[in-house]
Amino acid sequence: MNGTRIGTDFKLGSTVTYQCDSGYKIVDPSSIECVTGADGKPSWDRALPACQVVFGQFAYFQTALNDLAELFDGTHPQARLLSSLSGSHSGETLPLATSNQILLRFSAKSGASARGFHFVYQAVPRTSDTQCSSVPEPRYGRRIGSEFSAGSIVRFECNPGYLLQGSTAIRCQSVPNALAQWNDTIPSCV
Repeated sequence: MNGTRIGTDFKLGSTVTYQCDSGYKIVDPSSIECVTGADGKPSWDRALPACQVVFGQFAYFQTALNDLAELFDGTHPQARLLSSLSGSHSGETLPLATSNQILLRFSAKSGASARGFHFVYQAVPRTSDTQCSSVPEPRYGRRIGSEFSAGSIVRFECNPGYLLQGSTAIRCQSVPNALAQWNDTIPSCV
């Protein structure tokens, strides 16, 4: 179930509540009650709640020219490819992993790549339909605004000598029956 039951009393009239583990959200009502069923026997008033995984999402992702990042569902050699990324990406929902581990593999398509790489990972709980994921500072620029709730606007500007590629501002918007998301991709400074 990927969650916890709160309550140990299963007598007629008792209520049991369920909570999901971090990274999961409750699908059905979180509480059930023991009632008299149609056959006159005690039964729960509704189906057991279920916990559903919250999809992962890139706040921002960028590779150098000719570089490739691949995300696999598990670490074994035949693991399913979840995503193959090159260039700039932001706010993309990742396919659901079925394993408790993922493998992130970086490679260069040619010898023209820079030496080494820099990887920053931050777990951001996204269980709200009113809160967008955090937005990083663009390389060679800055983010103006640190509020990420629905309706908030974050602006961007570049350091002297760099040009902004993309929108100067993005807005966190509510999406019916889904998590809040940014209305545009995060710009870069070139």
